[in-house]
Amino acid sequence: MHGHHEVIRQYLHETALKIFKLKASVLGWDCKPNEPSTDAVKRAVVLGMCVTAEDPTTLLECQKKFNSIDVETFNKNGIPNIAPELLGIVCIACIRHDKTDKSWKKIMKLHNVATLAADKRTFQNALGCTKDINLMKQTLDWSINSGMVRNQNMFVPVGSIGRTDSKRKINEPSIIWEWFTSSYIQLKEKKLSNSIFNDILSSSLIGFVRNSDDQIIAKIWLDQQNVSNDMLKTFEKCMEKVDIIINRRLREETVLLNIIGNVD
Repeated sequence: MHGHHEVIRQYLHETALKIFKLKASVLGWDCKPNEPSTDAVKRAVVLGMCVTAEDPTTLLECQKKFNSIDVETFNKNGIPNIAPELLGIVCIACIRHDKTDKSWKKIMKLHNVATLAADKRTFQNALGCTKDINLMKQTLDWSINSGMVRNQNMFVPVGSIGRTDSKRKINEPSIIWEWFTSSYIQLKEKKLSNSIFNDILSSSLIGFVRNSDDQIIAKIWLDQQNVSNDMLKTFEKCMEKVDIIINRRLREETVLLNIIGNVD
């Protein structure tokens, strides 16, 4: 939510690591003999927070595990050294911090050879976590044009891109809104169900709109397209959510900046 504000982002990362770093070292990456079944869930949450907070040690381990994945033997042997609930975390950590397209290409290959629907959704979500603008666009186009993503799963990569796009810097344009408006006719021609189409619209709006000016831009565009009442209702519901997010962010930023000022 505060990804655009560098000072707050850094403070939240440091705070998260103070809370979760020790827990991560205790839980580790591997299941221990006779550990409670809830530890698997705890492990995913704790390591996920360390990845979000960009802990160097956790990111390094993610890269090692990602490098160990063999695309050719993935379906036959699986990934012995990565628990299923940690696969997404590992892929997201690597693609998010890769300044090349190497991780993106490998995850795409893994998606193409995966046979389990759950694995495919994991990889689809990870592909949307790239910070590279060109790869974000490629992922969005791939999600509707490749035939590799089932209609009911299109919202997975699109939603992931939307969440990534919402963290863009203040003066950066929205990738997902540009894509949605330019692909609108194509999306209509695919005759997606109303629920899927509205999920895609919702992801695009949540990723794009961060202030009242963005709201006006989105509303004008929708009116120009003479969209259905159903889509307008989706817009209104999204704007209710966005208003809550914006107001909460402003309140939190005031409090956090005061805390940071006192800490400094």
